[in-house]
Amino acid sequence: MSTPYAAAETDRPAYPEVKAEFGEDPARYLAVDENDEHDDHPLALAHARIKAIDDRELLKHWQRIEAKHWGRTEIMAHLNARERELTATDTSADPATAGGDV
Repeated sequence: MSTPYAAAETDRPAYPEVKAEFGEDPARYLAVDENDEHDDHPLALAHARIKAIDDRELLKHWQRIEAKHWGRTEIMAHLNARERELTATDTSADPATAGGDV
């Protein structure tokens, strides 16, 4: 019995060790057909996911995988910007207190 949604052969790189540790394989988001005439924004899902990354170790895996396989300037810039956001220290001043006993 065949199924209509059988797994397709793919050349996408796979990182099962990253998926095991973090629950996702960055290559799943990064390996897209940028020449697909039916997809105006093939990297939209990757961009959305990058914005939501809050683990610096996971982000490092994303950077490594992108650099190894594609090295797209736009994606690397987005990853590096997210890294800066995650590593930035809070420079806002502590709110003033009314004084008194602590």
